[in-house]
Amino acid sequence: MGNLNPFGIIRDNSSNPSLGRQVHMFVHRVVGSGTPGTATYETKLKSILAAIVTDEAAISTTKAVTIGDSSTYAGTKTVAFDPANGHTYSVVIIGIVGTRIAVGDDTQTGSTTYTYEPLKGI
Repeated sequence: MGNLNPFGIIRDNSSNPSLGRQVHMFVHRVVGSGTPGTATYETKLKSILAAIVTDEAAISTTKAVTIGDSSTYAGTKTVAFDPANGHTYSVVIIGIVGTRIAVGDDTQTGSTTYTYEPLKGI
């Protein structure tokens, strides 16, 4: 287990849906060493909106992540990936603390326009 917490970037715990939905975003850097094993983040978040792990040596390369249910903190999610020896990774995780909302998966065929409505809420 790492001895340093990831750095919180956004910590909006507002209970008012028009001001945010308890969104948290945190970042962390991991350096694979020896036989690194799996890096697992106990997020304590109820939903993960995005988990992005980028290899800093090859910025266009992202690592596959696994989003799962925590066995330590009931009702929350974990994010895990396997770092490689000698590689440094930037980790960005964005999630929701208290409500269960998920990012939709849209099947796109042909050209599509996605419109974000920041003032309407969900």
